[in-house]
Amino acid sequence: MSNSLECLSEIYHFDCLHKGNPCTLTLNLIDQCLSWRAQAHCSVISSGAQYQLDDILHAQATPDISGSQKQQQKQQQQQQQKQQLELVAAVQTGDCRWRLQQIQLTGLSDCSSLLALLTPQLEAAAGRHRRPRSLLVFVNPVSGGGGAVRLCDRLLRPALRQCRVAARFVHTERRHHAKDFLMQEKLQSFDGIVGVGGDGILSELFHGLLLRKRLDEGLTAHTVDDPELRPDHTIGIVPAGSTDTVVHSINGTSDALTAIVQIILGRRVAMDMASVYSDSGQFLTYNISLLGYGYFGEVARSSEPLRWMGPARYDLVGAHRLLNLRSHALEISFLEADGRCHAVCTRDCSVCSSDALAECAPEAKEPQRRQLRTVTGRFVAVNSFLMPCRSTKSAAGAVPFAHLGDGCTDLVLVRDCSKAEFLRHLYRVSSCPVRLSTAAAGASAIDDSLPPPPPTPPAPVEPQFQLDCVQVHRVRQFSVRVLDNPAGSVWNCDGEVLRQAGLAVRVHRQLLQLFGCHVTL
Repeated sequence: MSNSLECLSEIYHFDCLHKGNPCTLTLNLIDQCLSWRAQAHCSVISSGAQYQLDDILHAQATPDISGSQKQQQKQQQQQQQKQQLELVAAVQTGDCRWRLQQIQLTGLSDCSSLLALLTPQLEAAAGRHRRPRSLLVFVNPVSGGGGAVRLCDRLLRPALRQCRVAARFVHTERRHHAKDFLMQEKLQSFDGIVGVGGDGILSELFHGLLLRKRLDEGLTAHTVDDPELRPDHTIGIVPAGSTDTVVHSINGTSDALTAIVQIILGRRVAMDMASVYSDSGQFLTYNISLLGYGYFGEVARSSEPLRWMGPARYDLVGAHRLLNLRSHALEISFLEADGRCHAVCTRDCSVCSSDALAECAPEAKEPQRRQLRTVTGRFVAVNSFLMPCRSTKSAAGAVPFAHLGDGCTDLVLVRDCSKAEFLRHLYRVSSCPVRLSTAAAGASAIDDSLPPPPPTPPAPVEPQFQLDCVQVHRVRQFSVRVLDNPAGSVWNCDGEVLRQAGLAVRVHRQLLQLFGCHVTL
C-alpha cells in the first residue's frame, strides 16, 4: 500500500486495514490527533475513530500475521514485511468512567516512518503530563473482604503491563505497615505511590509521605504553629473499600478501572489537607475528608468492631444511633472565609485556581487579620468536610459545593433537634441531588408590545442545609471545646476513631497531589 505524506501541513496519511477493512490512517500533528476512516471504495460502512495524542499511552510495531498461512509464508519471503501498529488508548465511556482500549491497524508497509513521527509526540505528552513510569503499590489484603488482591491481579497488573509502567508491589501485613515503609525506605526511584484498598490505606499513604517530608527536612517539633510541607510524590488510590469517598469525590465515580487509567495518564488534582491538634496545640493526625463529632463520631466508634460486615455496618449502627440520638454541649470557634461559592468544584475550577486564595492559607506570610467567631450551645453533630464526600450512598455528596483546593473546609453545625428533623437532614444528604431553586421569573415588561426580559437564573441550592437546625460555614480553621462529658468524647476522622475531646484544626491549601481526572459537568 502506498503512503501519502503532507509534510508542509504536518498531516500524514497512511493506508492500512482495520479489522480487515481498507482504511486511511491520518496523523494530524496540528490538532494532535490520530484517526482513521474507511476508504471510499470500501463496502463496509464504518465511521472510523479518532484519538487525541494525549490519550494514547503506548504504540508499537509488530509483524503483521493477518491472512492465511500461505500468505504469511509468502510475506516472510519478502524483503520488507508488512507490519501492524498496536495502540493502547484511554477512552472515556460516559458517566465519568474511563477504559483502556487496544487497537490494531494491519497492512502498514511503512510502519517505521509512522512510528518515527508518532513516538516523539507520545514521549512529549508523557513528559508534559509527568506520567509515572515506576510506581510503588501497596495492597491491603483484607480490604473489601479480600477483594483488593483480586482487583489488583485482575485489573491493575494487566493495565500497568499493557502501558509499560513498572511497579513494585507490597502487600501490607499489619496496620501502619504502609506508613512505616514510606517513612523508612528510599523512594527516589518511584514516580508515584499507589494504594489498593479503601480510605484507610489512603490515610496511611499521606501520613507516611507528609511525616517523611518533615523528617527529611529536619523538622522535629509539630505544633499548631509549625508549617506543613508538600511531599515529593503524587498519591494514587485504586478503590476497594467500603465507601471510597475520596476517589468518588475526585473522579466522580468509585470505578476502579477509571482510577487506574487516571494514574497511568498522570492526571493530577491538588487537594487540601487539614492538620488536627489537641487543645494544648500538639499534633494528633491529618484529615482529608470528614472530621465529625456527635452522631458521626458515635457511628464510627460503634461500627469499629463490626468491620467484618462491610458497608452494611454503617446502616445498622446509623439506625441504632438515630434511635438513641443525643446532643452535646460545645463551644465552637472558627475563622470564616469571605463566603461560600455555590458552584460544584470541577476541572479548571476558578475558585481553587484563584491566586487570591494564597493569602487565606495558614502558611501565608501575612494572613488576613480576622476575628474568630464563637458559638456555644447543644449540637447533635459537628462535621468538617474538606471535599464533597461523594459515594454510592450520596451521589452529589454530603456537601455538594465543597471545593477540593480552596484552602477551606465546610463546617456543618446541626443544633439540638428532634429525631425526625435530623432524619430529614440525613435523607437529603443521601437522596437529594444538587438542584436549582425555584426562583420566580423576572417581572413582565411595562410595554406589552415588547417581549418580557429573560427570567433571572435561579440560585443553586443544597437541600440538606435548608433546615432551621442546620448551619454551614466555609472556614479556614476552627476549634471545638467539649463542655459536657469530655472523657467520653470521640471523633470520626476519615472513618477512623479519634478519642479526643477538644481539638483545633487548620486547613492547608493544596498540600497534596492525587492522581485523578476531576469531575466534569
